[in-house]
Amino acid sequence: ALPISTNPTVHIDITAIGNERFVTVYDDDAGGIRCTTKAGQLDSETLYIAFGSANADVVSVIVDAIAICSPADDKFCFIYADATNSLGYLKAGTVNSSTLAITVGSKVSIGPGDIKDVSITKVDTDKIGCAYGDVASSDGFCNIATLSGTTITAGSDVEFDVVQGLTTAITSPDTTHIIISYQATGAEI
Repeated sequence: ALPISTNPTVHIDITAIGNERFVTVYDDDAGGIRCTTKAGQLDSETLYIAFGSANADVVSVIVDAIAICSPADDKFCFIYADATNSLGYLKAGTVNSSTLAITVGSKVSIGPGDIKDVSITKVDTDKIGCAYGDVASSDGFCNIATLSGTTITAGSDVEFDVVQGLTTAITSPDTTHIIISYQATGAEI
């Protein structure tokens, strides 16, 4: 096993970004938990993994929930809930294929307020879909955002169900549809 961080970590997710490369996003407790991204590359012959430098404080707050996806080669997007106020945000980034250095754009606010139970998926090379629960009502919401480089433009928050105790998962079977799976209070899906 090859550690991503020698510090305690929480809220970790990972996505493939093409050509044997991947990006992981996690809270790294290095004297104060901060959201960090790190790119890696697998050598498929030796099974060695090389990492780029950690992009610490990519989100300079503690997060309650996080999920990541890749809309295109060497690009990634992630959704997170800020633990200081539980507000939801999206960010996009790119990875330099030679150095594995990460560049991340500005955050974009999503959600009707405080969010939880986040999930995200690629819809197309310039679109991502995300699903999340509203903390106040526990209702389910989704949003389709467009991408241009590391710039995200969020769409409208759309309520997909009125439930209590929401947990979400989202996928996109093609470039025009999303499917959301969620758990309601009674544990039915």
